[in-house]
Amino acid sequence: EEELSTDPNTQVCSCNDVTRGDISNVIHELGVEGATLKEVKACSKAGTGCGGCEPDVKTILSQELEKMGGSLSNHLCEHFEYSRPELMA
Repeated sequence: EEELSTDPNTQVCSCNDVTRGDISNVIHELGVEGATLKEVKACSKAGTGCGGCEPDVKTILSQELEKMGGSLSNHLCEHFEYSRPELMA
C-alpha cells in the first residue's frame, strides 16, 4: 500500500482540489473533539465528490488527531460505543 505524503501541498482530493494542508488546517480548527470524519469532509469538501479519497482523508484525520493527543474513534456513532466488529463478536 502506498504511503501518504506528508507534504502539505500534496493534492488529496482532485474533485474539489483539496490538499493535505487544507485538511490538516480544518482538523486543527475543529480541534480534537470536533474533528470527526463527517465534519472534516463537510468543512474541507475532501471526499465529497467521487469519494475515492475518503480513505486518505480518514488516514490524515487519524494522524493529525494523534499529533494533537486524540484518537480516531471507530464507534458506530457518538451514542453507541462499539465498532461494527465488536458488535458482531
